Amino acid sequence: MMNQKYEGWFIQLLSIGSLLASIVQALLALFVGFGTIATLIIGNNPNFPLIAKLAVRAHSAFTESLVTILIVIGVLIFRTIIIFALYKLLRQFHANDIFNDRNLSYIRWCSYSFGGLVIFDGMLALIWKFLHFEAAVSYGQSLFVEILAWFTVYVIYIIFKRGLALKKENEDFV
Repeated sequence: MMNQKYEGWFIQLLSIGSLLASIVQALLALFVGFGTIATLIIGNNPNFPLIAKLAVRAHSAFTESLVTILIVIGVLIFRTIIIFALYKLLRQFHANDIFNDRNLSYIRWCSYSFGGLVIFDGMLALIWKFLHFEAAVSYGQSLFVEILAWFTVYVIYIIFKRGLALKKENEDFV
């Protein structure tokens, strides 16, 4: 009984932490997105917005930075989805509702988001390698760990899918 209390408390703590991290990631993505939009519309001079500058010279450092910022926003969005799905999973685990279709869906979203995160982080690594343009979120140094995490989440997805099938088969048998 003592062990279940400790596990429930720890899962609750992790759940609250993942919710707070998800909110911070979402706010960061919104902040970067709105900052990018404001920079595009207003620019450094209200009479000459940066959108007009982009039309004049397509190959500029600003174009490279805009693409990098969009990729960074994608990385932040994928991280937010992963953390929020983890929060939802922990809430289900805390309620002792483990093998169900909802949890399988949350794990699937984690897997898809890790795939997108690996792709976008790989693009940031390429930008850093060839253009030496700093993205300030990642330089691809964690790409190997992200790929391992992606495969791990996929294996967990397969295990949950098989466990859910066994649970349904067991319920149908009785």
